[in-house]
Amino acid sequence: MAGTVGAASALIFYFGTYASRQSPFFKYMFAIGLPLLFLLLGNIDFTKKADWKEERTDSGYTASFSYFHGKHEVPVRVEEGRSMTFSVQFQRENRGGHGFHVLNEHNKRMSMEETGGGKLRLTAPETGVYRIVVTGDGLRGGFQVLWSVEDDF
Repeated sequence: MAGTVGAASALIFYFGTYASRQSPFFKYMFAIGLPLLFLLLGNIDFTKKADWKEERTDSGYTASFSYFHGKHEVPVRVEEGRSMTFSVQFQRENRGGHGFHVLNEHNKRMSMEETGGGKLRLTAPETGVYRIVVTGDGLRGGFQVLWSVEDDF
């Protein structure tokens, strides 16, 4: 894959240098416009959801869908020094991929520890909203996120 991307990048660079000799306007468009286009495309959320049904309670979130490709965030507020214990369970109806991770308010991935029984624990280093980010790749079915916040002893 890296070889293909490298070869495509080399061809784009070659085309850009050749065309920039022909037109000074193209030189600036190629040097400034192309990187801006890549930055713009990198920041667009391409999440697709179909027949999305959700239910949120004080300690849980459940969603069902006929198609999910992208990400969905479940925010949970945790005070400094407290721990959030949570589990994420998927009900797949096809072979679509799935996963999850936790982000803090600064979009930094947080480390978690396993507590057994499919549960994970996150101890909050600071007060804030922590987001459990559930991802799907052509997934059909649903997922359930259950959490509890308790004092760390």
